[in-house]
Order: sequence, then C-alpha cells, then structure tokens
Amino acid sequence: MPNGLTFSHTKRSNRGRSNNSLVQKHAARVFFTLAIVALVLFFDIADDTKPVFDFPLSSKNEKRAMVMMSMGERALNCTMVERFYWSARNIGKFDGWIILLTDHPQWRYQKLWQPSHDKVDDKFIVFHTSLHNGMADPLNYENTTDRHCFKHDVMKFKVYKTYVLEYMARDRRLDDVTLVYYLDVDIVFAKEVGPMFEELEHRYHITPDPSATKLWMFEGTHWPNGTLNRIPQGGQLIMNRGNSQLCLEEWRQKMFDNNNDKFDQFAMGKLIDDTSRKCNFVVMLRKNIISF
Repeated sequence: MPNGLTFSHTKRSNRGRSNNSLVQKHAARVFFTLAIVALVLFFDIADDTKPVFDFPLSSKNEKRAMVMMSMGERALNCTMVERFYWSARNIGKFDGWIILLTDHPQWRYQKLWQPSHDKVDDKFIVFHTSLHNGMADPLNYENTTDRHCFKHDVMKFKVYKTYVLEYMARDRRLDDVTLVYYLDVDIVFAKEVGPMFEELEHRYHITPDPSATKLWMFEGTHWPNGTLNRIPQGGQLIMNRGNSQLCLEEWRQKMFDNNNDKFDQFAMGKLIDDTSRKCNFVVMLRKNIISF
C-alpha cells in the first residue's frame, strides 16, 4: 500500500443535483495519494458510525480548514456529510476546522458536533445559507428576470462555493485560518491527510502571502475521446484567505453572466480565456496525486 493520502469520490446519486445523464456521467471516482499508486484501499463507512474527536489540535491544522457543501432536498436525508466528516476525523486524522455550508436545518447535523452529552467537536461549524444577508443571494431564482437566475438546478447550489470565504469571515473563531481546502462532499478519506497537505503547500508555494491573487486547482480530466480537458477541476480548491477572494468573485460573475451553463467549470473556462481577469490560476499536476 502507498504511504500517502487517499481520497475516493463516491457516486453522487443521492445529492441535491440534477438528474441529467451528463451529470451522472461526470460523477467520477477520484483518488489522491502522495506516493505512486499501486493499490487503493477503500473503507466502507457504516451509516450509524459515531464520530470520534479525541486527539489534540496540531499547530499546522490550526491554520487550515476543510469546507464541504450539502444542499437541496435530495441531499437532506443522505449520509455523505457524515461519511466525509467521519473519514476526515478518524481516517484522515484531520483535527482542524471542518465547515459545512448547507441550506438544511442545523439540527440535521447536531450529532456531528455533539455526538453525546459529554462529547463536543468544537472544530465543526455549520453555516446556513440564511446568513447570506448583504450578498446577492444565488437562490433568488424564482424571479425569472433576476440576473442570478440559473437554468439548471445544480448551478443554484454550485455557485455557493464562491461565497465560502465570505461566510468564514463572519465567524471570529476562524480568524487564524489561512488556508481553506474546499472538497466535494462525496469525498471519503482513506489515508492521513496531513502529509498530502504539507506536500502540496510546499510544492506549489501555497502560503498566506497576500501579494498575488491566486486559486489552486487540479488539472482537468480527460474527455471520452482521450483529450485532456484544459479546464481545472472545480471539486477541489485550495484558497488563501489573503488573496483568493477576487478569484472567487470573478468566477461567480462568470456564472451569473452565463446562467444557462450546466456546470461551474464552463464559467471557469470562460474566466481563464478572459484576458482582463485579475486571478492567477495555479494548476496542480495530478500525476501520482489524483487520478480518475
């Protein structure tokens, strides 16, 4: 077995997403590792597994946060959030902040931050979309004349990932966090995450330096004809709180301006082609790190 980190994407059939066959087709499995991949070990997580959080917070993870999203009626009763959380804490050994952005009632996830009366995970935060005061609400799509109206349901949720840093700014507990890893909710961790984070941060100079506007993303997958998709992955982002906000705003604006698109990666492609953009994209190689 490789000694690095392994993630796996699970099938997205239970998420609050479009039933469009193209979406199903692109719900691929994803594997991460720090070593050359020879074998991949999957862990089956039982739905009734209780979270455990009984290790001290490391100094490096104090500066990191993981963010996931779970939205829509279909996602309300599925267990992807629980699987993400359980595997991150128990297999990934991640003791930093885990943040959930959701439109579900907060009581739905109470057992994660308080699994019992004498155990509390105070490094798990739920942000509800009702906190969206003062920002243009992407879920205001009932009015078809609204410039933020999205034709495809999946985009009504995907656009929220561009608000992640703004939500975090509203909670003083997160003031010391400098690096934010946005990861799709259907990721399951199968290796300790610390070594991979440190490797990526070292290799791609991911630091709190606010001097440049950057967003770190993995290179795209291959199309069915074998050609490489030039657009980076949208399901795994690394954001620096000091310099990634403008990138998210530019990406969001492209989503709003092209609200008939089916995927957020289409807006990303348009942003990359925009010579007036301020964002600098750092595309991370996925060889020996991520495969599809």
